[in-house]
Parts: sequence; structure tokens; C-alpha cells
Amino acid sequence: MKLYIKEELNFKATEFGDIKEVSDFLKQFTIFHKIKGDFIFIETQKVNLNEIDMNELFDEIFYMFNIEYAGMGGAGCEFSLNVSLLGL
Repeated sequence: MKLYIKEELNFKATEFGDIKEVSDFLKQFTIFHKIKGDFIFIETQKVNLNEIDMNELFDEIFYMFNIEYAGMGGAGCEFSLNVSLLGL
């Protein structure tokens, strides 16, 4: 599965526990990010993961963002999602 992070995503990591643990969790999926204070900033990027890893990533962290079908390539191509910040 492909995940397109369309804009820089940020969230207060301390709400999820220790900031180092959150960073290490993202690193295991090769999610490029920066730590600034209590916040994690996830860079714009394309991520390729199998279905189990993608499910774990969304279950733990990415559920809080806007998720939409990407449709990159149309029918017969690998499933893909776009992720962006929630509009307020």
C-alpha cells in the first residue's frame, strides 16, 4: 500500500506517551520526521508499507489526520491513500 503525506503533519507527541517512543515507532516504518519541543513534525513523503504495518501505523497515530482515497493510477493499481491535516 502507498501512503502519500501531502503536507507537513504535526501533533503533540507527549499525548501519546514518551516522545522518544513515538519517534522510534515512526522510525520503524521509515517515516521521516523532526522533533521540536513536545511536537513531532512529519515531512511530506510517500510511504510504502504492507497492509499489516499500514494498519498498525493508522491504529496508533495516523487516525487523527484527514484520510482520503488517492486513486493514483486507477483500477488495477496498488491501493493508495492521501493524508493531510484536519481542516478546522
